[in-house]
Amino acid sequence: MDSKASANMIDQLCTQCGLCCDGTLFADVELEDESEEAVLESMGLAIDTDGPPVLLQPCMALDGTRCTVYEHRPGCCRTFECRLLQGVQRRQITPEDALRRVAEARSLAVALNTLCLEAGEIAEELPLKERAIEVLAGPIEVGDDQAGSLRTKIASAMDALGQHIHEHFMGD
Repeated sequence: MDSKASANMIDQLCTQCGLCCDGTLFADVELEDESEEAVLESMGLAIDTDGPPVLLQPCMALDGTRCTVYEHRPGCCRTFECRLLQGVQRRQITPEDALRRVAEARSLAVALNTLCLEAGEIAEELPLKERAIEVLAGPIEVGDDQAGSLRTKIASAMDALGQHIHEHFMGD
C-alpha cells in the first residue's frame, strides 16, 4: 500500500470511530491555555473551569463520528493517537481489523448504555463510564428483585468495555 492510500485508510479509521470524542474513551480533554479555552467557548462548547480548564466529553462538536470544529480542535485532540491507530500506522493491524475493533467497542458501549437506560439513567451529557458509575451508586428504578441483577449486568458491561478499551485503544 502506498503512503497516500495508507494515509487515506488512517483518516477513514478516525472519521469512522469518534470514540475519543463521544465520552467512551475520555471524560474530558485538557486544554493547553486560555486561548484554546476562549476559542472553544466562543463556539459554544462546554468547558469546565473548576481547576485547569477541560473540554467536557462527550464533545458537543461531534456530529456522528466527525468533528465539526476540526480546524479549531484542542492541541490534545490534534496529537492524540489511540493504540489502534498506532497499530494501523505501524502495519501491525489492518485498517479493516481496526474498524472491526471499533465496531466491537461501539457494540459494548451500546450494551452498557442500554443497561443504564433500563436502570432509569438518562444523563446523556455525561461520559458513559460516569453515567454507569452514577447508576451503580444510586437507586435503580426497577423492581427490587431485578435491581441486583441489573447492577451485576452494568458492572459486567463496564468491565467488558473497559477491558476492550484498554486492550485496543489505551493500553501500553
